[in-house]
Amino acid sequence: MAGNPPKEHGEVKHLALILQGGRAMSVSELAQILFASELQESAHPTPDQIRDAIDRLQSCSADCAACVAQEAGDHPEAYAARMLWALAQVNRMNLDGPPT
Repeated sequence: MAGNPPKEHGEVKHLALILQGGRAMSVSELAQILFASELQESAHPTPDQIRDAIDRLQSCSADCAACVAQEAGDHPEAYAARMLWALAQVNRMNLDGPPT
């Protein structure tokens, strides 16, 4: 599609605003942080609530990874659904762009 502009940062335009140790975090890292948060899919959190939860927890990403691994082992049937939800929310947040 020659008429469409290139999508140079397309899905990561908001990720550049979420930094840890001076680098942008990946969608996967952000989803792990959201997964470890108190937010629940059933509460239908807003993008602002998701950003706030990630902002609060991003300094403990190693702990979040351990939490995700523990949940995957303890509740494999719930893990997949929650991680898919977390990935979808982070991707939606990225496509919505930075907060205004």
